[in-house]
Amino acid sequence: MTSRRARKVSQDSAGQPDGQHNYDQKIRLNVTKRKELFIQQFEKEAQDRINEMEANLNKLLATVDRVFKIELMKMPQSLHTTLIKDLMNDGDTSVGEVTMALTCASPEIQKPLSRKPSKKALLSQKPTKKTLHNSKSTGSLRCATTVSAKRAQGRVVKMGDQALGLGKFRQTSRSVGDEMMATATIVTSHGETLFLSEDNKDDINVELLDDAAVHQMQKIKNLMDYLCNKVGI
Repeated sequence: MTSRRARKVSQDSAGQPDGQHNYDQKIRLNVTKRKELFIQQFEKEAQDRINEMEANLNKLLATVDRVFKIELMKMPQSLHTTLIKDLMNDGDTSVGEVTMALTCASPEIQKPLSRKPSKKALLSQKPTKKTLHNSKSTGSLRCATTVSAKRAQGRVVKMGDQALGLGKFRQTSRSVGDEMMATATIVTSHGETLFLSEDNKDDINVELLDDAAVHQMQKIKNLMDYLCNKVGI
């Protein structure tokens, strides 16, 4: 019995190294296959993700292109033919010229925002009629009234807007009895013209003043400061 057991143990010990080697080789093959499958799956998911990002980018570019074309259509025709170097050379253009150019280039603006006077103000502005009875002094009174009317018509206040570099003036006359009121015209980036004055300063919608309007107001303020310093106020 002892001899048979010794033979069996010797046979098992002799075949053990070959079996262990085959088992290790199978494990290595399984690990290699799993790595290859993982790499293939990762590459597939990465490619799908790249394709999705490219599709989203193409949609975004198409949307931006469409919005850009719409904004170009909203711009005045004069700005389409204006070169950037011309805008840089005309950096010292006065605020009045900028306002006039934007107003003329926006035909859809028909009437600026203004405040309508109340009925009481209209009634107070109407002149009162006086009748003169026939007397000996009627002739002298008529002469005096005609002379005073001519003098009143002769005295007018002239206002001029001086354009930088051009030296031309626009003159508007107002009678002495009319109230002198400071006004300003501001154009927003949407093409809306805002008529600002002391009469409607409390009714102005501040939300309409965008960056372009604030920039024009700053230029007007700098221009007024320059003129006040030049006059010596």
